[in-house]
Amino acid sequence: MVLAHRINLVVTLAGLLLFGALFAWVQVAPGDLAGRAADAVVARVADDARARLTEMAAGGDGGLVAGAAARAAAAALARAEAAEGGLRDRLVPWVRDVAEGCDACVVPDVPPVARPLVARAEPWVRERVSQRSEGLVRSLAIFAGTNALLFAAALLIGMVKGRAAKHLLLVSALMVGTIALASWWFVTGQDWAMSVLMGDFVGWAYAAYVGVVLLFLIDVAVLHGAITGTIIDAITAPLSAVPPIGPC
Repeated sequence: MVLAHRINLVVTLAGLLLFGALFAWVQVAPGDLAGRAADAVVARVADDARARLTEMAAGGDGGLVAGAAARAAAAALARAEAAEGGLRDRLVPWVRDVAEGCDACVVPDVPPVARPLVARAEPWVRERVSQRSEGLVRSLAIFAGTNALLFAAALLIGMVKGRAAKHLLLVSALMVGTIALASWWFVTGQDWAMSVLMGDFVGWAYAAYVGVVLLFLIDVAVLHGAITGTIIDAITAPLSAVPPIGPC
């Protein structure tokens, strides 16, 4: 019981400090955050730009006069897509240049016939980079703030209900994943971690995770861990050396 209590205390306190610091950073210095995540934002916008250029070449936005120019631009984009590396990889440095204020930037290895199309897309790309950056800051604020509240609630319950230490181990185990993700990105700035945060994680998958953790916390705080204890007992049933814990 004492060991379980200490583990919960360390995990929840560490999570509260980590996500509290991340939330404060997002609020105080959103520009620093956007700069740190710039590569991930550019990569996402490059994906968006590929679809946008294809749409424009097909005349989907009315930006090009239907006819030879449109067909030539579409063919040039198709060749760039089929070439080694694909169109998306060629768009990444162009998107970065446009985001940094370059005018009439050139996409590497894209034929001149497609350059008017590329030039027409630059304002859209600037706006898209801004939208992606603002959305990332907003998503990280939700991610950090929600996790800070969850860890604070788990810490409070653990301190008030000492007998619930073993029940809270399940909650701590679920929450360790968010600590690992945030810590890894803090230290290394890896794009894959940023991609998780920019994708479905701060969406339905994350909402489901928050819901599960919240239900476990309510169960421990209100129902004396009846549901949580049953789940833990079912998990540890094959281990005869582990006694059932039941409600707290």
